[in-house]
Amino acid sequence: MSAVGGPKTDNNGISWEEIIPESIFKNSEVGLQKFPEVEGHQLVVFKDKLWLFGGVRYTDRKLVNEVWYTDDGSNWERAVKNAPWDPRWDHGIAEFRGAMWVTGGMDLADNEFNDVWRSEDGFRWERITEHAPWAARQGHVMLVYKDYLWVIGQLNDDPAKGKNDVWFSPDGYEWKKTDTDPAWLGREDHEALVFKDAIWVFGGMTSDWKWSNEVWRSVLQ
Repeated sequence: MSAVGGPKTDNNGISWEEIIPESIFKNSEVGLQKFPEVEGHQLVVFKDKLWLFGGVRYTDRKLVNEVWYTDDGSNWERAVKNAPWDPRWDHGIAEFRGAMWVTGGMDLADNEFNDVWRSEDGFRWERITEHAPWAARQGHVMLVYKDYLWVIGQLNDDPAKGKNDVWFSPDGYEWKKTDTDPAWLGREDHEALVFKDAIWVFGGMTSDWKWSNEVWRSVLQ
């Protein structure tokens, strides 16, 4: 397991090894430089490399839309300084059908996105849609399950907008909403993954900054 960026804490996992103190990243154009201390960024494994996207640094309240990659966790290179998608944090990321996909997120003015982007190499990006049929959101989760790309959850108190909605797509272009919303409350900053042929949802923050330690499971029949 690897962790990159985010809030600092004295708590750790069972056993962790520091790979890079203060995350010194390499850029082929400017040599060694310090990668900004960010949170709300996203990581994905793609073509035997670890890729890092976006985030916000609170030291100067600046969003980034950089793309970095590494094949060993120690030596990093910047693929793109300014990706064509808007700087953002709390976006979704997944590897699906030979490409990396970025969805949603928000800026520092609390403007949320519902755009969809894809890249087959991390350097060149294609916008699939500026406005997907699902509501703009941040803090959601995107994952792959049963050969579909899934967007799971958002923080929204309005049931009419699908406060805990789940959407899926066979190709990243066409999206459909599940027939019924899950029983759990709408939330953001939760985690979800596929385990034992099911989707598992863990924790997150519901309305009024209420944090959850629930665990939910769903099996697609």
